[in-house]
Amino acid sequence: MAFVIFGLFVNQMILRNRSLPATLFVANVFVSMGIGIVFMRMSPAIATTAAKAIVPLFVGMAFSGRTPTEHWFPRAFLYVLVVISCIGILLSPHVAFPWIGAEIDTFGVKKVVGKLWWAEGAVRHGGFAGDSTMAAFMTFFPFLLIFRYLPKWLNIATMALIYSALALTTSKTAIGLFWMFAIFYAIFYIFPVKQRFEVLSRAALASYVFVLAPAILIIAFGGVDLTEISRSLFSLGDRINRSWQMPFVHLNNLFPAGILLGCGVGCFSYPMGYSPLASYAVPVDNFYLTTYLFLGFPFVLFMIAQILSVRRVKEEGKLLVIVAINIYTITVACYGPSFATIIVGYTFSDLFLRNHEHWTRRFKRDQSTSAAPRPTPAERETTGVLQGA
Repeated sequence: MAFVIFGLFVNQMILRNRSLPATLFVANVFVSMGIGIVFMRMSPAIATTAAKAIVPLFVGMAFSGRTPTEHWFPRAFLYVLVVISCIGILLSPHVAFPWIGAEIDTFGVKKVVGKLWWAEGAVRHGGFAGDSTMAAFMTFFPFLLIFRYLPKWLNIATMALIYSALALTTSKTAIGLFWMFAIFYAIFYIFPVKQRFEVLSRAALASYVFVLAPAILIIAFGGVDLTEISRSLFSLGDRINRSWQMPFVHLNNLFPAGILLGCGVGCFSYPMGYSPLASYAVPVDNFYLTTYLFLGFPFVLFMIAQILSVRRVKEEGKLLVIVAINIYTITVACYGPSFATIIVGYTFSDLFLRNHEHWTRRFKRDQSTSAAPRPTPAERETTGVLQGA
């Protein structure tokens, strides 16, 4: 389905709307696919895996000028997803799921389902997702999309359920983000503030400072043993001293041009683990850094365009997701599961709008005014691909 939506995205945004950012981004992805095939010496099957890693981005990007929660059914589905994800985590300490310990062989690489991760001697429970970090993502981010449509009492009850689950995952990024959201919700939704949209818009723009976090942290703490400060900082120290730097060390030795051109879609991500260069694979654990390694310097230009496009976003929920994603992706790559990749793509979607007015609001206004003419086909073509989603 993601590949079908990619085709719809190309048809709507490039062939019909002549969107320059969409054209350049798709071209960048195809060029990077070629670089990755050559650099990692990938077989056709492994190249397909690399394409599968990035194509969910286009599913999220297809919501240009739209939101996936415009209708009741997606909202109900996402709420059920939140509850089920929380239940899975809460059951983890008490239930041995039947798939735990199963081995999956993919291209000769074996993976064990349900690996236990430890944080300061405590088990990091992953629920139905297996991985604790993504389990935390699946409880919190669907809720961010729908909380504005729920009554306050249900939001408070759901937030209590989510926090109970997050505590078992021990995901520090998710727990910190949850408390930031809880404070924001108390200030701006329980006691509504008129300037809420302006605050969110400025916060979304300011949140792109977090894109620079790896570089800032490497400069400030590179070579420092953070566990001497606190054992809970082990994973952050490992990223600063190893996973954020080693890909560039390997590229400098194997493919120096890749430092600027990128090393191809899938490099230093899970598709690379199936290639002949699997021994060089490093978990980068940062979306923007991983994508830069995929696409190279052109992605920097795309990011600048994305930052400038934040002023086009007229939907509060999308602005809030932008802030949350920019914080969360400091320590998470979000290339798997696909839902996480879709949500990241969703934050980029309004970059492809041809005008500065939110299409949905304009269309609803036209419908409510009987004397007003209906949108022309040309106007309708400025919307996102998933008009019914």
